[in-house]
Amino acid sequence: MSNLTSNFGTLDWAIVAFYLLGTVIIGLYANRYIQNLSDYIVAGRSLRSYLAIATMVGSELGLVTVMYSAQKGFTGGFAAFHIGLIGAGLLAAFMSTHDSYLLCWASVLTHDVVAPATGETMSTRARLTLSRVFIGLIGVFLLIWGLLYDLGQDLWDYLLVTGAIYFTGAFALLFLGLYWKRASTAGAYLALIAGLTSVLGLVPVKKALGLEGLSGAHIGLGTTALALILMGVGSLLFPDKQTPTPKQEA
Repeated sequence: MSNLTSNFGTLDWAIVAFYLLGTVIIGLYANRYIQNLSDYIVAGRSLRSYLAIATMVGSELGLVTVMYSAQKGFTGGFAAFHIGLIGAGLLAAFMSTHDSYLLCWASVLTHDVVAPATGETMSTRARLTLSRVFIGLIGVFLLIWGLLYDLGQDLWDYLLVTGAIYFTGAFALLFLGLYWKRASTAGAYLALIAGLTSVLGLVPVKKALGLEGLSGAHIGLGTTALALILMGVGSLLFPDKQTPTPKQEA
């Protein structure tokens, strides 16, 4: 239970509780405007250009800018005073970033995992409900992971490693899938699985496996190469079955 200790005081926990409560209240209030899946995911496609651009900028700059600059100010002595000048805007961007991440992954799980597994028979209302459940579960997981996991490295390096878990496999999948006619589904699965080896770049994992001599760059390049190799080998060994065209059947 020692891993559950925190430096948070009463005021810190009150701020967290206020933020979560406010998010729930806003969500319940906005629920009256949601009639279908388009309303839930893309606001009914009703955003004008300036508001859509502001939302995208806020989502991209919020989390990394605030957290990384704050860490550098603490460890390197740089005050990062410019963060304070636009603190209110970055706080809103921070919230927008989390909203986007939660909505994105919940939608992926609902539409790309659960829906195909059920034969695309889920109604719009069922998909909305399931997406909300996934958002809650992902939020709980992030809270527990944040309390239990010892970072052990720069936040920016941690973000790079966790992003590489998907990016390295997806790079091989997209590159060979677009430019190699013999790329197959089995090879794509193997490439994505190979991306999991990026976790070796996390400091606690490297210490546990005795890999301190390997840098994050070496592990990232090695994972990318492994994904490309497995994509090629898997496609050659397990090619997709060719579906005859109407001309071939004739």
